[in-house]
Amino acid sequence: MIFKKSPLCGRLLFSLLVPIIFISCNEEDPEPEAPQLSLSAYTTSQLEKVNQMAIATNSLWPEYDYMSTVPIYYLLEDNGNTHGYIINPPNPMPDGSITVNAFAGQTLEIVRNDSMLTGALAVLGEFGRFDFSYFHEGVEYFILFNRTRDDYFYDIYKNQDDNWGPLVLAHEVFHKYQHDHWTPNEQWIQDIENYPFDNELLAWHLYFYDLMADVHHVESDAEANDYLKTYVAVMTHMQTLDFSDDELVRRMGTYQELNEGSARYVETFAAEQVFFPSIHEDPSHGWRGFLEAATTEIEVRIAIAFRLWYHSGAGATHLLSLVNAPIYSAYPQFITPFEVARDQLQLSDQEINDIIAEISSLSSWGDYQQQAATYMQLFD
Repeated sequence: MIFKKSPLCGRLLFSLLVPIIFISCNEEDPEPEAPQLSLSAYTTSQLEKVNQMAIATNSLWPEYDYMSTVPIYYLLEDNGNTHGYIINPPNPMPDGSITVNAFAGQTLEIVRNDSMLTGALAVLGEFGRFDFSYFHEGVEYFILFNRTRDDYFYDIYKNQDDNWGPLVLAHEVFHKYQHDHWTPNEQWIQDIENYPFDNELLAWHLYFYDLMADVHHVESDAEANDYLKTYVAVMTHMQTLDFSDDELVRRMGTYQELNEGSARYVETFAAEQVFFPSIHEDPSHGWRGFLEAATTEIEVRIAIAFRLWYHSGAGATHLLSLVNAPIYSAYPQFITPFEVARDQLQLSDQEINDIIAEISSLSSWGDYQQQAATYMQLFD
């Protein structure tokens, strides 16, 4: 059977085609999408840890926002190739930026930009690993090159499961926040060479070293309060024993606890929450072993006068957070952990003396005195 096309069918076909042709001819071309790329498992893991740390550090320190502190240029070496990733990129983004698929819509905005590599590497030099003052197109970046030393105990401890870069970023970016938002204090000085040591004062520092490593594992407010009493008593006693002209136990030690200790607190207690549950196995991050192996005066001075206050400040901040002390308002005014704890507890002189006497009667106190005497033999 043969069908003839009716005029009606022709008119219907024409009426259906015309709108399609019209729409097709008048539809605007879509905006081209930014180029995107996928990443290796290693690079994805590194950036995901940075993302996790941003969320965790913000929860630990409500006044702090990792995402708005500073643009970060993070250099990663992967399979022999080095690439640069901008975290918290500025607006407008630098030319050559490529969206990282895995982090589209994540907490942190991350893009890759290799056009900045040459300038960043020039700032770092052959062995440098981070710098706060890299400028590109008028924008200041914090740059970090994730390269660690296999012969440095501190790097080895931090780089378990390739954790070094995300940890250092969290610590150093918090310093940028401190610099921009905290009131500076001219009382803070760093003078390792003249930090006071004799047998008695060193013995108390050694006891304090171990005490403040223990407090990282405290979980209850009642236990935190007990530790804070000992903390205040020992810190008060060490300041009483301080014979330096510049009161270095207070002006170096307590301010080092504030500045470096709070950054260490944010770094380590955030990491413990998200990807490094064993980070507090050694709160000194290897410096306790360094001290035990010390054979020179300068090694003892570095371990005690400078590095001790990182973990003691982090530990004190942890205790103060457990008892809801006003650290978030006090620290930006450069009120130290010791001052916050002292003012909160209001211990009497008699209470402080009783705690010092109790420690001095411990069976282990003689060991601290003997260690101090051995170290003091290294001093001129």
